[in-house]
Amino acid sequence: MYKISYTELHIGNSTLYAFSNFKIALTVKYPSANVKIIIDNGIVNKEWSFLNREFRYIVITDTNLTKFYAKLLSTIPNLETILAIKPGEKAKSISVYEKIIQSLVKLNITKNDIIIAFGGGVIGDLTTFVASTYLRGVKYIQIPTTLVSQINSSIGGKCGIDIINKNSIGAFYHPLTIIIDPQVLQTLPSSEFENGISDMIKYAMVKDEKMYQEILNEITANYENLTELIKRCVSIKISLGLKAELHHDDNNLLNYGLLYGNIIDRLSHTKLPYGKMIATGMYYELQDLDLKNNFKTILAKYHLDSDLSKWNIDYLKYLSQENSSYVCVNIDKIGKAKLIHHELDI
Repeated sequence: MYKISYTELHIGNSTLYAFSNFKIALTVKYPSANVKIIIDNGIVNKEWSFLNREFRYIVITDTNLTKFYAKLLSTIPNLETILAIKPGEKAKSISVYEKIIQSLVKLNITKNDIIIAFGGGVIGDLTTFVASTYLRGVKYIQIPTTLVSQINSSIGGKCGIDIINKNSIGAFYHPLTIIIDPQVLQTLPSSEFENGISDMIKYAMVKDEKMYQEILNEITANYENLTELIKRCVSIKISLGLKAELHHDDNNLLNYGLLYGNIIDRLSHTKLPYGKMIATGMYYELQDLDLKNNFKTILAKYHLDSDLSKWNIDYLKYLSQENSSYVCVNIDKIGKAKLIHHELDI
């Protein structure tokens, strides 16, 4: 699909390519698929140079994004239609899913066509589930437009929609390509950008002390080194996620913050923003008091600390209701993390 001219650089088990036309890209070999990840500032404004003109395209996005990008999206070559849905978690429903499937059937979309997910985590989840189930699987491309989706949810192929509970049904289904354009983050509200900073902090805590120090200096959507930081986050996400997929193991360092964060999410009825949920979970999972104080400073810088006191609860009580043991992420030093297994007294 792509004509590639590159210089190889190696990061962990992955290979980083400097493309002739694009700034950087990662080729990831998962057990079930090979995925290209292109990271380039302003790439979505470059006349869709990464798209093959031989395919028809269908865009799934939300109505918030069409306010900014409707004109740009309409210039996609061989564009069949733009399906714009209402934003928010409620879009991850059977009813919205069914309406999208009906639209694809009416348009006679086939396995020779490509769906584009243009949006944040909700759009990515919904589109991935659509692509994985329509005609038993069709090709799709992810163009994530939030920091959370660029460095986390668009990578790994995980998707789900909500029936009673969040992500009650879902699948793992990888895209052909993930296009990451840091420039689109400039249209995000600051609170949504800070949501993504919580994931960036997580990656730094478990794998990259240097990045942690850089985040302490305050990152914004206009930060000159943002593209490089996104690349480092993507590399960490891939290396840890690929290891988990190869070994069929859900217990990995990427779960830092989720052990307690999922309890917070359930008790708050998903009303706490994702960034604060993860940040609070990370804070209470830390055992070292000096690290906790340091961590509180970085959370305050990005307004992720406002709910810390509210969620000073007995997490083990809630864990023991459903589990006889649990695995936590132990951090004694920033950038150095390990998994520890604990038995619960029930």
